[in-house]
Amino acid sequence: MEAETQNKERKKSGRLTYIVRKIRGVNTLERLFFVQNLEVMTRTGFSLAEALRILSPQIKNTYFRESVEDIQQEVEHGHTLASSMQKYPKIFSELFVHMIEGGEVTGQLENTLKQLVRQLKKQYLLKKKITNALIYPIFILVTMVIVGIAMITFVLPKILILYTSDTIALPLPTRVLLAFTNFMSHNIILIIITFVIALITMILFIRNRETKKFWHKFVLIIPIAKKILINIQLAQFFRTLHALLKTDIPIVKSFLIIAKILKLIPYQEIIYTASQKLKKGITVHESLDQNVKLFPKTVIQMVRIGEESGTLDDISGEIAEFFEEEVDSSMNNLTVIIEPLLMLILGAGVAFIAVAVVMPMYSLVNQI
Repeated sequence: MEAETQNKERKKSGRLTYIVRKIRGVNTLERLFFVQNLEVMTRTGFSLAEALRILSPQIKNTYFRESVEDIQQEVEHGHTLASSMQKYPKIFSELFVHMIEGGEVTGQLENTLKQLVRQLKKQYLLKKKITNALIYPIFILVTMVIVGIAMITFVLPKILILYTSDTIALPLPTRVLLAFTNFMSHNIILIIITFVIALITMILFIRNRETKKFWHKFVLIIPIAKKILINIQLAQFFRTLHALLKTDIPIVKSFLIIAKILKLIPYQEIIYTASQKLKKGITVHESLDQNVKLFPKTVIQMVRIGEESGTLDDISGEIAEFFEEEVDSSMNNLTVIIEPLLMLILGAGVAFIAVAVVMPMYSLVNQI
């Protein structure tokens, strides 16, 4: 009886994990391992269906594993790999599916899988660089906020209550700290409600395309953020263009796919407009020459050289490498700037609290 109960609980837990993973999707590293293994197996002579059947039990993510099992059955029944993957957009993006489709149509699936491995590796490394650069400053900031709230709400009121006597003339820092701690301790519910409302408003703001577009334009005029974001978008654009062109995806279709992948709306609009110009026979470099701030002249000139020499795919890869290195350098510089700044803010906060607590003590000592 106990064993049955445990099995039921395990099944419920497994189902919950499946639902969570289905909502969350599959991360880049999981996709990378899958494509890497699939590329190796197809290169060494395994059929697609056979490779998928061998790979599926090795996938730990339940949702991903069951999806691959379904894809394997579809392939065995004569469906293409691309059409089978298209059923799972949370796992296989439009870029992924189109590249696989191009590889199947041209008979170069092995080469396409190699390109996908490179694409996913670069994508993963770029995300990792950004995350690693931001994780420490964010950790310090969150710790500062939590400790600050705990001090102001629970610790300082017990200390500052000693200074509420009318017989002591309180200095300005102490009066400010007293007012702030009193507000925090007596309005905690109001503060929580305000925070929740602000969070919901922010989510709605982000989901609306027009407000999101306004925000994207705003962050693109902030000096430090502007440089980093432009480098990231250009790295993603040229890395993806390189991968698509290497798998013989037409240039117009490539631009339409990339327009959906890039995160910043101003870049999405530039790429979409460029795709419409390409349909009319305008060259690639002319179609991209719309905003010198988002697509620098040097980049446009490199695209022109690649286009005229018939090596746009290779040039795109080189430009991507350059901007990926720029992102790495920018994130390192950002960390160098943020860490001392956070330490300075932390030091200033501690110094203010120390002064506010200690100054009245001297007044008490002088009165004795």
